[in-house]
Amino acid sequence: MIEFRLSATPTSFSPSPSFRALRLLWARVEQACGLQPSPAFISAETAWRMMTRRDPWVNMLRTTIAAFCGGHRRS
Repeated sequence: MIEFRLSATPTSFSPSPSFRALRLLWARVEQACGLQPSPAFISAETAWRMMTRRDPWVNMLRTTIAAFCGGHRRS
């Protein structure tokens, strides 16, 4: 089992293209190896670099936005 983990940041929907590109790349790798296509397991976690020590309320806001951006899917 292979799992991919990407970092989600609160910048306006930037993780979505990364997730899509990873899915397409993984499908291409499977095709090149002659394997049956299976969906990649991709998880996201918020980036530690966006946290501050002094203001936990801003941290909650940033992680909420990052979680929303990481969960946003385009068809």
